[in-house]
Amino acid sequence: MVYADTKGDIGWVPGALIPQRTGSGYDGLLPVPGDGRFEWDGFYKNAQLPTSHNPRAGFFVSANEHNFPAGYPAPTYQWQSAYRKDRIHEVLSQQRRTSLADTLALQNDVKSGVARQFLPYVKKLRSTDPTTAKALRLLSGYDGVADKDSAAAALFETWVMRFLYPAWASSCCRSRRPISSWASVSTSICAS
Repeated sequence: MVYADTKGDIGWVPGALIPQRTGSGYDGLLPVPGDGRFEWDGFYKNAQLPTSHNPRAGFFVSANEHNFPAGYPAPTYQWQSAYRKDRIHEVLSQQRRTSLADTLALQNDVKSGVARQFLPYVKKLRSTDPTTAKALRLLSGYDGVADKDSAAAALFETWVMRFLYPAWASSCCRSRRPISSWASVSTSICAS
């Protein structure tokens, strides 16, 4: 939960009850025997969880990404990739003051972090196939903004979801590498 008050204080606190689990190696992801060895032992107290009060940057960014620092209990394993958080941080860190209009613009910002990471690699690709070459030219001019009227955005999103991600997932399954997030997908693919 993020908050702000009329005195100018801002902050963040986790807005969830996080169970303390008993049993060696039990993290709550998989079913376990109901024989008492893997029960909850209450909940973590707020003082045991991370917080942020008046951060030095002058803002705190949270966009459903994993934002618990190392050493704190994880409330879930279902996090979004950090692309949206990174974009919000990028925009806010460039603003000295933020207006209501700035906030509305940021809420409707559709700059794709995935596209920004992949496009430099796509621009290096060439093909002798006319259809593929046309698609590569379209993607080479793509600015990474997922606007509803952008043919390049539609092509990019289709390519990523229908072809790139399944190919990467298939590769991970063959090599038995863990699949964790889009951030690891793009890092893995771009490093190849």
